[in-house]
Amino acid sequence: MNTFSTPLHCDYFPVCSGCDFQGQELVPPIFSSLQEFFADLVPNLEIPLIYQEPQGWRFRAKLAVRGDAAFPLIGLFQRGTHNVVSIPNCPLHHGAILRSYQQVRQTMVDFQITPYDECKGVVRYLQFLVEKKSQTVQLSIVVNLSEPTNKLHAWIHRLYSLGGFHSIWLNFNIEKTNRIFGDNWLLCAGEMYLQEKLGKISCFIHPACFVQAHLSLFEHALSIICQEAFPSKRICECYSGMGVIGLNLASFSKEIHCIEMNPFAKQCFDRTCSFLPREIKNRVFFHPTSIKKSLRLLKTSEVIVVDPPRKGLEAFVLDAIDQSQAEQLIYLSCSTNSFMRDCNELLKNGWRVEKVFGYLFFPGSNHVETLCILKRG
Repeated sequence: MNTFSTPLHCDYFPVCSGCDFQGQELVPPIFSSLQEFFADLVPNLEIPLIYQEPQGWRFRAKLAVRGDAAFPLIGLFQRGTHNVVSIPNCPLHHGAILRSYQQVRQTMVDFQITPYDECKGVVRYLQFLVEKKSQTVQLSIVVNLSEPTNKLHAWIHRLYSLGGFHSIWLNFNIEKTNRIFGDNWLLCAGEMYLQEKLGKISCFIHPACFVQAHLSLFEHALSIICQEAFPSKRICECYSGMGVIGLNLASFSKEIHCIEMNPFAKQCFDRTCSFLPREIKNRVFFHPTSIKKSLRLLKTSEVIVVDPPRKGLEAFVLDAIDQSQAEQLIYLSCSTNSFMRDCNELLKNGWRVEKVFGYLFFPGSNHVETLCILKRG
């Protein structure tokens, strides 16, 4: 059995819902399901499991805030409940997150900032994103308000003055739902965009945009995609986010079309492109719309890249891929179950699996990200 050289150990386990197992165990049960799935469909296919040691890998964390003004609880929900387990010393978190966590909690007590409690209170969630180069944190504070208060501004001013923060944002969410972020954002301190080199591209990141929590493993997957993608082709990237994959493919592709609904992703894409050479900028295009309204781009592409949410590909996307003239499909999946369902459909429609890679993006959890390279059969 493959094992970590340093055992995964956390004092919050098993109360905290972040991990499913501890110790030196490396291979989660879901990876065995992936291997069994392909054993029947593609005999002799080897699936490497790519991982790194578990401590300090998490560069992005979204944590719930509950408790009271005298004793804020910042962490993850206990499994099956709305009770927050505070995790100030989570061994998975990058050191910059651990430092800023303590600063946030202490200043909340100092300024008597109330945590959220069943529609009352102020602070609902915190998002921490580390900038690798500066080792500072882009902090997003989700508040149960529609506009800032003087007390919030004073707290944030104090917090930023402590150092270690790239920027501090407020996000306003008064909805009585499980949705974490609202639609409105306010930069209170620091710079507008966090800057991170992902692959060969220096990307500008707004806090409303999705970023992988395990950056080094994502960059490994990105390097494989760049190695495997057919050159000099017209590429369509669906669920593109800020277009990180597409922008890294642009240097050797004929044309790149990125499809993403998040309006903040378009801002980041444009900002990133403004620093690229003209010959690259002239072949990348961002479409701030739904995939359903962009099926023509799929059908006329020679290579399709998909990185869908956990629910996987919608039926109409699978149909469009089937009807397309694409020669290659690159599928980066964050849900093994939905990926296996989609892969079954793709194989029925004449696609052939060439290579599969498993990524342990979340060590300690029963979760594997899958990168699959498919060609027309």
